[in-house]
Amino acid sequence: MEHIWILIVAMVGHILNVYCDRLLFCTSSGQFNISDLKDNEKMAAVFKTMPENAPIRSLVLGTLAMCLQFFGYLALGIWMQQYSSLWANLMIAGAAVLYTFGLAYHIVGCAAEWIYIKNGCTEEGRKLTEEFFGKSKLTMIGCFM
Repeated sequence: MEHIWILIVAMVGHILNVYCDRLLFCTSSGQFNISDLKDNEKMAAVFKTMPENAPIRSLVLGTLAMCLQFFGYLALGIWMQQYSSLWANLMIAGAAVLYTFGLAYHIVGCAAEWIYIKNGCTEEGRKLTEEFFGKSKLTMIGCFM
C-alpha cells in the first residue's frame, strides 16, 4: 500500500487523542464520569486539582490529533477504491461526517470543562457547563449517530 505513511500519521493521531482524553477525564484527584455532571460535589472533588490550562491543551492537541486521524480514514478510502468505489466513497463520506461532528464535540467538551474550572468548580459553574452541553447537544448527537 503506497499510502502506508498516512496510516502511521493516523496512528500517531489516535495515540495523541488518547492523551487528550486523559487530560480531560483523569486528574490526580480521580477520574471524571459523565454522570458526575449532575453532582457538583463529585465534580469539584475530581477537578479541584485540574490545571486551568489542561482543557485548552486538550482542545488544541485534540484538534491536531483528529485531523491526523482523518487522513488515515482517507487513505483507507483511497485503498478501498480498487475494490468498490461505492464503499470507498461511503467510507470517505462517513469519516468526513464523523470527524466534523466529532471535532465539534471535542471542542465543546473541552470548552465546557474549562468553563467549570474557570468558575472555581462551583455550583454556578456546573450549571453553566450543563447548560452549555445542553445547547450544543447537536454535536453529540451527530458524533454518536
